[in-house]
Amino acid sequence: MQNTSKTSTTQKHAVRLDFGKDISKLLYIAALLVILLLTLFSLPGMATTHIPFLSMLLGAIVIIAMLSSLVLKISAQSLNSMPARESAAYAFTMLMLIATGVFLTVGFAGQKSGLLETQSVDIHLIHLAQALVASAICFAVILRLVYLKGIEQSAHKDSRSANLQALQSRIRPHFMFNSMNSIASLIRKNPADAEHALIDLADLIRVQMADARKLVPLTAETETCEQYLSIEKLRLGDRLEVHWQIDDIPKGCQIPSLTLQPLLENAVYHGIEPNFGGGMIDIHYRHKNNKVYVSIRNPVPEIGDAPHRKGNKIAMQNIRERLARHYGKEAYLTADTKAGIYCTRLCIPVVTG
Repeated sequence: MQNTSKTSTTQKHAVRLDFGKDISKLLYIAALLVILLLTLFSLPGMATTHIPFLSMLLGAIVIIAMLSSLVLKISAQSLNSMPARESAAYAFTMLMLIATGVFLTVGFAGQKSGLLETQSVDIHLIHLAQALVASAICFAVILRLVYLKGIEQSAHKDSRSANLQALQSRIRPHFMFNSMNSIASLIRKNPADAEHALIDLADLIRVQMADARKLVPLTAETETCEQYLSIEKLRLGDRLEVHWQIDDIPKGCQIPSLTLQPLLENAVYHGIEPNFGGGMIDIHYRHKNNKVYVSIRNPVPEIGDAPHRKGNKIAMQNIRERLARHYGKEAYLTADTKAGIYCTRLCIPVVTG
């Protein structure tokens, strides 16, 4: 129970209110509501002499909406950076100070202009009190709506982050088991190679545990792929050949972490391992029209060599969903088989850090 309570508290503190352009619309809607409320409450039984001042009061409400919208826009950056309750309290205080100042100014102007008669001061004070109460209620409702929207955005953001983390491909357990066996066999024969392989494996595990929401440099993703293939090379030996062709790629180009490594793992698992003679994995990067194209080719084993190698396309689907979340329709991942070669093609827009 304590853990649940603590988690809920943390989530509430993480909520931030967004005092963007939408709040201006809400303020003008609120102004219309206040005018409607004051009209409904004040017009029945009102003396004709009170109508000019009421008109000034209603005009003041429109001015309050305009000033409130302007002030919130100016202070939006500071308010957005505060915790939800604190920013709501500051915003409510500012709005009420604006409303009080404008209503008092209207009252003073009414006295000077003669629209506010001395004998009806009490009545006009009641109108002012009604206007302030109506304004306070509307401001509270607006801030509550903004708070609920902040909770919804925060929940959506948390859900999106969790989905991205869940979609991030994980290295297959069989790879970990085989890698540890390969490293163990090297410890006595070649300690230096065993140490290097352990470092590569540790780096792969570290990348697996990284935040899936962040983009990483394409060079870092390439290094991860090279580390993975070097570990597989220890086990497969001459059966695994790798050919890299990297054309002129923009410096600092970024890609979602662990996008290419699972594709290479598929190439090894479904293409090289089941093939008695092994084969070559060909990896090609190229840049065109502000997009990076990556193709990965591997041989397809003959039918019957290893029927258990038929995959369920989960890794491919996960990568497609991650690309869609990061780039929308600008990125894609396709795969096809032609003349005994399985080819995976990836396209992403150039995003630099």
